[in-house]
Amino acid sequence: MDKIAETTKLIAEACKLHSRVCVAYSGGKDSLVVTALACRSFDFVSAFQMCLIPGLRYNEERRAFAKEHWGIEVLPMLHHDTVRLFRGAHYCWPGVLPVDAFSWGVSESYAMAAHATRSTLVVTGMRRGDYCFRIGNSNNIRSVPTLSPIRGWNTFDVRGFLKSDGISLPPGSGKQTTGLDLSTPSILWLHREYPDDYERVRAVFPFIEAVLRREEFYGKKTA
Repeated sequence: MDKIAETTKLIAEACKLHSRVCVAYSGGKDSLVVTALACRSFDFVSAFQMCLIPGLRYNEERRAFAKEHWGIEVLPMLHHDTVRLFRGAHYCWPGVLPVDAFSWGVSESYAMAAHATRSTLVVTGMRRGDYCFRIGNSNNIRSVPTLSPIRGWNTFDVRGFLKSDGISLPPGSGKQTTGLDLSTPSILWLHREYPDDYERVRAVFPFIEAVLRREEFYGKKTA
């Protein structure tokens, strides 16, 4: 079965069972594709965006794009990784949160999004070529049905679809995944392209400054 036929079959089968769906929307190229596909196929489409911290301009711009382009509201949600970062004292002082503080995972995030939007299906942009942990996450979600209609696509398929649909590639740090996190490429890109967002993140995770100082001392990584 070719990629388009597989995608068409997956969506058609899902439409028989679900009319209200929500898209896991980062604003990255994969989520843009599945948002477009969902809006063409399902009766009601909403979306949610998992955010490292609230109020980042980059995330607000991506949500505004979905509203302007498809007329859908994107629900901002605190990313489940944020609690893990606090508990592990990543770029912050230890003790911000106790090690036994309540935490949740991707499965619970999807379930909360589905409940908040009254959806019975979560549509994701996960692909077989993604990092193994993303595929592992998709396989382990049990609390709400999920659909990954472009799972067989590659990057060229995604880029080609966006181009044919008149959608520009979103800005990004060059990582395979688009959402903002505390990885080195993400921090450096945020500092360069969204300095106001960088300062917001630094107010919560003050030691991200070390990433900039490391690059200043050692120079930019070239290999």
